[in-house]
Amino acid sequence: MMLKQITRIAVVSAVCAVSLPAETGKTIFTLETGYRATTAGPILATRDGRILWLTGGPDGMSPGTFAISRTELRESRDGGLTWSAPRILLRGNKSVVPGSMALLELRSGRLLHLTSLYGGYSQDHDVNKSLNEGYAQWSDDKGATWSRPIKLPTGERYLSSVLSATQLSSGRIIFPFGYLVGQHGQFMVSSLYSDDDGVTWKRSPSVLDVTGTGFESGATEPSVAELPGGRLWMVIRAQTGFHWESFSGDKGVNWTPAHESRFPASNAPMVLLRLRSGRIIAVWNHSVQWAYARHVLVAAATDDGKNFFGFREIDHTDYPLLTPEKYWGAMYPYLTEAADGTALVAYNFGDWNYNRAKLARLAPSWFEERALQEDFSEGRSAWCRLGGSGDALISPDDNEPGATLQVKQSGTALAGIVRNFPQIGHGVFRVEGSVNKGDGYLLWHDSFLYPGRVEESCLRVRFAADGRVFFGAGSPSRKSIEKPAWSPKYSYMAYPVNSEREYPVRWTAGKRFKLRVGCDTHSRTASVSIDGGAVVKVDLGEILGLSYFGVAATQGGNICVRRLSTSDSRAALP
Repeated sequence: MMLKQITRIAVVSAVCAVSLPAETGKTIFTLETGYRATTAGPILATRDGRILWLTGGPDGMSPGTFAISRTELRESRDGGLTWSAPRILLRGNKSVVPGSMALLELRSGRLLHLTSLYGGYSQDHDVNKSLNEGYAQWSDDKGATWSRPIKLPTGERYLSSVLSATQLSSGRIIFPFGYLVGQHGQFMVSSLYSDDDGVTWKRSPSVLDVTGTGFESGATEPSVAELPGGRLWMVIRAQTGFHWESFSGDKGVNWTPAHESRFPASNAPMVLLRLRSGRIIAVWNHSVQWAYARHVLVAAATDDGKNFFGFREIDHTDYPLLTPEKYWGAMYPYLTEAADGTALVAYNFGDWNYNRAKLARLAPSWFEERALQEDFSEGRSAWCRLGGSGDALISPDDNEPGATLQVKQSGTALAGIVRNFPQIGHGVFRVEGSVNKGDGYLLWHDSFLYPGRVEESCLRVRFAADGRVFFGAGSPSRKSIEKPAWSPKYSYMAYPVNSEREYPVRWTAGKRFKLRVGCDTHSRTASVSIDGGAVVKVDLGEILGLSYFGVAATQGGNICVRRLSTSDSRAALP
C-alpha cells in the first residue's frame, strides 16, 4: 500500500452533462476518465465552495487488478462542470485494494476519509479467510496532503460496503458498518462513534440482526441521519423486500432492535443525508421483484422523519436485455449538499466490470414538485422499457403539441413501458388515451413496474378484448424468489391482482377516453372513473403511495396514451 502526497494540477477531466428538460431541477453528469471501470465513491462539498470526489479504477476489481487499482481524488470549483486531473490518494498492491467509504469535512475544518483495504472474500463464507478492514486518514490542509491510514477499531475482519458516515450537531461522528459473522455469508450491523474528530473511537454495544441465510444475507450496508429533535435513524440493507431500520436516543451509543421499515427495496443499500435546513433525503434502488434489482435509483425527502415525499427517479438503466440477472444498475450512491442547497448524488452506472461514475445535481425545487404533465413532447426519455417491447411514438389524433404513446403486443414478447412520477399519497392521476384492441392495461405501483408484466400492481385497469373494462387492486402477499445457487434467499411484498370489478361502461375501439384515479393512502382506497361516469372504489394495500405508472398489452392488444397528469396534496399522516 502506498500513500502519495497530492499536488495541485490545472488539467481538467472531461465531463459530459445531460440536462433533462422534462424534469427541471435535475442535471446528470458523466465523468469521462477513459477507464474500463470507474467506480464512483464519496463526494464532498466543502465550506470553501469546492467539490471533492473520490473515485476508483481503472478496471473491474479482481485479484488480477489489485496492483493497478487506486483511489483518486478529483476537485471541482464550478459545481461539477469541470474537474481537476486525478490525484492518486491510495494505491493497491498484489494483496489488497483500497475502497473509499466516506468523506467528511468536520467542524474543525479537518477532512476525514474513511476507507477500507479489501483482500478478498472466501467462497465458503469463512470470515477468517476474508478481509475488508476499515481505516481512517485525515487532511488538515484542505486535502493537499493526507495522513497514513490508521486501522479502525471495529474488531471485525470483513466489513460490508459503507456509503456514509455523519457528524452530529453535537460534534460526534457516527460510522455505521455491517460485518461478516461467518454463518453461511450472514452479516450483522453495529457502529463506531468518535468525539475527537476520529482520532479515537468507541464501538456501540448494540448488534443489529435481521436474520437470514445465504450469501450477503442479514443486516448490512447501513446509513445514519440525525432526525429533528436529535434522535438518530439508521436504515439497513436486507433481503426481505424492504429496508430495515433502527433508532438511537443517546447519540449512537445504543440502538433499538432492527425492524422492517416502510420503504420497498431490493437487496441494495439506502443512503441518508441531513441537509443544513434539517431536511433529510434518502436515495436507494426502488425496485423489488428480483434480489439485485438496481436498475432504478430514486430519491425521497422528509422534513419531520415521518412524512416522506418525492420518490422521484434520478436515473434508470434501459436496455432491451432478456433476463433480469443481466440488467445493469444505477447503484451505490454517495450524497453531499452544495453551498446553494443542491443535493449532489454520485453513483455507479454499469455492472462493476464496465462502469461509469455519474453525478446528479438535484435542486431543492425538484424534491418539492408534486405534479407531472406528460404529452410526450420530450419523447420517451423519462420512460423505461427494460426488457419490454412494442412501444412507439405515433402521430397524435389532435393538433395539440406532443405525440401519442402506443404499446402493441405481437408474438410472445412482453409489451410495455413504465415511468416514474412524483409520489401520490393523497391526490389524483389523470390519463387520456384510446384502445384499438384489447387486452390493454394501465398499471400503478408503489415501486418499479416491470414493463409488460401485468400480473402484479397496486392498481390495474384492464381493457378486455370483448370491450369490457375491469378495475383491480393487488393483494399484498410475500413472494419468495426462485434463485440460482449463489443468490441469497430473497422475498418481497408482491401485489398479485387476484380479483377484479367490472366497470358499467364498455370501451369503444379508437375512441378517446379520459380516466381519473384518486388515491388516498390514509384510507387505503383508490377511486376510478372513466369519462366522468360512475366512480368505483377499490381497496389498496398498506403503501406509502403510488409512484410508478405502466402501459402494457397482451394477447395482441393495442393501447395508446395521449397525455397524463398527476397532482398530490402531500397530506400529513394522522
